[in-house]
Amino acid sequence: MPRNKAYNEQEVLEKAMNVFWENGYETTSMHQLEKAMGINKFSIYASFGSKSGLLEKSISCYAQKLNAPVYK
Repeated sequence: MPRNKAYNEQEVLEKAMNVFWENGYETTSMHQLEKAMGINKFSIYASFGSKSGLLEKSISCYAQKLNAPVYK
């Protein structure tokens, strides 16, 4: 039986997005992502598959934020 995630996926994606934004994809290391996201690389790989998978999910997260209404 899979374990429940001990982190908020939306929050860690936003943190990853900021690291990619600051450093670019090529120069962002898994160590930088681990440190910024507060989770280990095994959790990153288990949740997102790869560094590129994490980038894709963080871009999707960013696009959703852009399309979200500013007021309610």
